Amino acid sequence: MIALCAMGITKPNSPLPLKQQLLQKPLQKLWQSLPPRQQGNRYIVAYSGGMDSSVLLHALRDVSDIRAVHVNHGMQAQAAAWEQHCEKSCQQWDIPITICRVQPDTSQNGPEAGARYARYAALANVMQAGDVLLTAQHAHDQAETFLLQALRGAGIHGLAGMPALAPFGPGQIARPILGISRPELLEYAQTNELVWVEDPSNADSNLSRAYLRTQVSPHVKQKWPGFEQRLARSARWCADASELADEFAAIDFLGCQGPVDNCLSAAALKTLSAVRQNNLLRYWLKQLDLALPDHRHMQQIKQLLDTDQHDSHPLVHWADVDVRRFQDWVFAMPALVPVPKQFSLDWDMREPLVLPAGCGQLESLGPQPTSPVTVRMRRGGERLQLNGRDHHTSLKQLLQASKMPSWVRERLPLVFIDQELVAVADYWHSDAYTTKVQTPAPRLRWSGAPPGAELVRVVGNNAFS
Repeated sequence: MIALCAMGITKPNSPLPLKQQLLQKPLQKLWQSLPPRQQGNRYIVAYSGGMDSSVLLHALRDVSDIRAVHVNHGMQAQAAAWEQHCEKSCQQWDIPITICRVQPDTSQNGPEAGARYARYAALANVMQAGDVLLTAQHAHDQAETFLLQALRGAGIHGLAGMPALAPFGPGQIARPILGISRPELLEYAQTNELVWVEDPSNADSNLSRAYLRTQVSPHVKQKWPGFEQRLARSARWCADASELADEFAAIDFLGCQGPVDNCLSAAALKTLSAVRQNNLLRYWLKQLDLALPDHRHMQQIKQLLDTDQHDSHPLVHWADVDVRRFQDWVFAMPALVPVPKQFSLDWDMREPLVLPAGCGQLESLGPQPTSPVTVRMRRGGERLQLNGRDHHTSLKQLLQASKMPSWVRERLPLVFIDQELVAVADYWHSDAYTTKVQTPAPRLRWSGAPPGAELVRVVGNNAFS
């Protein structure tokens, strides 16, 4: 059942002109915080039907090309009623609305995180290039985020809370009422006789945010009235410090950047202080859109910098992230899955061959051989005759001379014709096959190779000659 949290029904026409309302306290902050948009782009309000998003949408209802989107998670018995309420309100205010029905995956991260991921994915999906998504988080939400991050032991990036404006999907996400308190929003809602819905999960103290709101905040407020605004202000200071830390990290990155993408020099990193090492590593991983490490894994990465360069498998793993060391180079990448040791596939070379996960694909550039072609990974003892040479060379020697990281070697596709090794990805081709059948060896393109494969061409020695 929809909870009616104010008396009466909102009238489509406000007693005051829109801009006059917005210039009144506190909603003048909304008007000032609304980000600019280019002509033809839209403001899209994430409209749950709750009080906060109802105030935001109502206050902006006369702005040109404003529209709403409601995400129905289907996780509450009232979900269908909430959807109908949002449609009715938008019809009353003459605002177009899009309904997105999603099925959150709660198996990995729990109901809160699963719903959040599904919601933001749906919101991004309805946006067009340049659109601005408006969400209704307010000052008390920011204070709760600050507290939650502090209780998790977060650093300044976490304590910075939710940004007022950030890139999102094909456009931007903005939180224009982040500086407005919940009592101020409630006053606006009651004055304008808004009707909204109440999500019972907001009072479920088993959920972390609801526990802070219902069990912690009332007691803190008795001693420190208005503490939410102070915590929100602290979050703003942390955001400033976070931005400054990123600027320093960007400078350090230029001095530590490796010869290829997602690669840093271990030697250069070790010249930085411990604090700047930590700052740069977090900045680097964030730029790669990888999950950040906790304290334990950060210490393991620092130890990896001192690892003996001859150790063939230095690796730090957490979540879905691998940080690996090869010689002086430190790589970060999505976690690689093991390659089946006995992997082998026949290939007619007419279509690109999709290799096991993390190994990319092979494409034939011609000519097409008449004999059967087999693709497999290294098993040891492989040899081939390089172009221009009259003897065979072991593949192991070629890989060692070419500065190829160990995890790339394990995923390197080998092409055989009549049991003869004729090509190693698109790195080496064999003259033996050409001499034997008077037909050039097939030319290949290896794309989607694991991170670090490009290091071979950039810093490898004359192994390709």
